[in-house]
Amino acid sequence: MNLFGRRLRAAGLRGVPINAGVDGYSALEESWAVERHAVPSHARIVVDTLFPNDVHTEYDKVIRGEGIPEANYTAMFESLERMRDHCRGHGIQLFLALMPTHGQVVDPSRGRVFQDRVSAWGREHGVRVLDPLPRFRERGGGNLYLTGDPHLSEAGHEEYASYLFDELRADLNAAFHAGPDPD
Repeated sequence: MNLFGRRLRAAGLRGVPINAGVDGYSALEESWAVERHAVPSHARIVVDTLFPNDVHTEYDKVIRGEGIPEANYTAMFESLERMRDHCRGHGIQLFLALMPTHGQVVDPSRGRVFQDRVSAWGREHGVRVLDPLPRFRERGGGNLYLTGDPHLSEAGHEEYASYLFDELRADLNAAFHAGPDPD
């Protein structure tokens, strides 16, 4: 059972989280995965975690807003709109979560152009955007990532699962009524 699933179970919620993330997927492939798997798996909630490399491989430039072709954002937003439309058409709640870079967490001067752009898109298109950057910063941030690697450490995964659960608690309660454990 994964970290998020443990929190669901501890709260008496009967949802079963499915991690459909694939290393290297862009918003286009993420949309495809939602279209292919959300309905057959009876998803009620989809959380799509985005990272600045969903806009460009040089993610430090993305967070600073330096030299990134607008076409990259356009392509990502078109895919997110497709995902949103699919979820709405099937009664599935869609949330976007914005994974910050290690640099953003430890150095607030790094910028947050990516977070600001996606958050603005979400407000305009009726999609709730979750931004763990402030929480990661208040938790100290440095130990949340692997050393010399952009991926989360064990502590980072714990913090991210806790953040998502806290942010989505009311939606989870509504989507997955508490009841006896099916096991």
